[in-house]
Amino acid sequence: MREKIAKYQREERDILQKQKKAERNRTMRKHSLMGEWLQSQVDQQRDGWSEEKLIDVLDAFLRNPRDRKLFGLPELEQNND
Repeated sequence: MREKIAKYQREERDILQKQKKAERNRTMRKHSLMGEWLQSQVDQQRDGWSEEKLIDVLDAFLRNPRDRKLFGLPELEQNND
């Protein structure tokens, strides 16, 4: 009986992991498509988007040093209060 319960628990865990992975994949696909759309706006300079505006927006938004470096942004100053 315990073996059956353990088996069902493993199966449930596997199903949940697959569902989480599928959701992560959907989320990443959405982010990718949003990025593609934004890049097309910048490339065509439509709706007021330009490379400069994008960099300004990213500069205000990004906090992670690795992310900032990806876009050629300077590191943020550390506040050691």
